[in-house]
Amino acid sequence: MASPVVKADKPVFRGPRGPVPYVARWSAEEVLPAPLVETRQGIAYADESSVDRDGHRLLWTRVSSCPGVGEPLYRQMHPLRQRRAMRRLLCQVCARPADHNEDGTLWLISDQPHRWPGWPRRAQMTQPPLCLRCARISVRACPSFNRDHLAIRAHSFVSGAWGGLYATGWPNRHPLLTGAHTVQFDDPRIQWLQADQLTRELTDCTYVDLDA
Repeated sequence: MASPVVKADKPVFRGPRGPVPYVARWSAEEVLPAPLVETRQGIAYADESSVDRDGHRLLWTRVSSCPGVGEPLYRQMHPLRQRRAMRRLLCQVCARPADHNEDGTLWLISDQPHRWPGWPRRAQMTQPPLCLRCARISVRACPSFNRDHLAIRAHSFVSGAWGGLYATGWPNRHPLLTGAHTVQFDDPRIQWLQADQLTRELTDCTYVDLDA
């Protein structure tokens, strides 16, 4: 088990690379068995309870929660902690409020080679924002962040979710997985999504120099 360093009221776990992001999943946090069934509206769990869906009626992947136990899985995010950080605009590393001013919230965004006009406006973010201190540390500690990501400030709104998208398995009641997709709330396919990560759409983007 990693040893937590308590700052204020939030523990920050440390791994071999330094502080472990709040949203990171740990090896002891397992995907829990949850048989899917098909309904008239989309998909559901056979033993579904009220905690399986959020206020948007999204069905969420079941994952146990025991942060700090086992090894940190830096490339994976825990669905519940990711969702909390995105809804409340919390720093993905320390879980404190992300840096925000009149230009918007601070994000690190992948520098995409095939940009569209106005990029990164309308970008769908699954990585939560950051506070200024953690953004600077992340860029220094991770060469790929420094090389492949840009710092921006942007306003945003919760737009949908990313996860496993299913289709009808009729005449059976077992839906068929079609792949991993991002689906917007206004898309009727959202009822066929087993959500892993909440998305926010960026608006009014401004580039930021983290060293300024």
